[in-house]
Amino acid sequence: MTRLPPLSGEPVPAWDTRDLAERECFACGSATRETLCERPDGLEVARCGECGAVYLPRVPSAAQLERFYAGYAERKRYLQPPGGRRGFGLGRLLRRVTGRTPISPYTEVLVRTSGVSGKIVVELGPGGAGGVLHEVRRLGAQAMAVEVDPVAAARLREAGFAVHARVAEIAGQADVVVASMVLEHVADPRGLLDEVSRLTRPGARVVVGVPIAGQATTIGPAWVGFRVDLEHLNYFDTRTLSRLLGEAGFLTECFWESSQPFLPEYQALADRRAFFAAVRARLGRAAFAPVDPMASGGFQLTLLARRDEKERDDGGR
Repeated sequence: MTRLPPLSGEPVPAWDTRDLAERECFACGSATRETLCERPDGLEVARCGECGAVYLPRVPSAAQLERFYAGYAERKRYLQPPGGRRGFGLGRLLRRVTGRTPISPYTEVLVRTSGVSGKIVVELGPGGAGGVLHEVRRLGAQAMAVEVDPVAAARLREAGFAVHARVAEIAGQADVVVASMVLEHVADPRGLLDEVSRLTRPGARVVVGVPIAGQATTIGPAWVGFRVDLEHLNYFDTRTLSRLLGEAGFLTECFWESSQPFLPEYQALADRRAFFAAVRARLGRAAFAPVDPMASGGFQLTLLARRDEKERDDGGR
């Protein structure tokens, strides 16, 4: 099995390969698998022989992962000044030109599907930047976070958010749960979604974003997803993610694919695209459209699901 080369500029975690945990398929529990490749960090990527899910059959131990995620948000450039704005020059200019603050696609879909005003919105793993928390709070929601990174949690508390270390601490309260780029990091995504089910009220919405492994089938081992963000343990496609959500009591309503992987050299293009898109929307003109090869993509899968309106007799499962 040939190890994939590292991606330029992408850090490669130094896992202790003597301290790995063996696991079966995260989606169906089967132990039958075929090896696809070995990532630059030395961990094997496999495809389940039963359901086709793509995953790491041997993952860093819980102790290794706990050490890795201490200060993770800071290393991944997810921290920003208190108040929720990164302070990019284009962002400041955009607010001056348009007179408004743009919102993320996650917040947009929540606003268009029952809204957020007066609702309890919980974001899992938002990092110190706060994910959608600043946006939904401005729109009238009660926003809180579940964050395991102590550095990011401290920054969120400075910004005035209630922060919990575990989902179970706020069971049964949430009207909305947002999990952007979270499920691919955990060894037991099914268990986490079970906790999310117990966290929510009947009728609650959940928005989940993950890297989409459908490209791994199309491209094969050369897919960039196997060389970027090497803390990922699971690779999802639409069917697998929808199935796991369904088992946790959430029914899929819509999904979409978007974006390219977050790499440093793409950030300037992403900022420019967001700026000109907002100016065009404000002024009704197309003259500002830049030529941007990164304007579309299929690296990220986002799925909106809703929990059954009725309480379940078994207490959530």
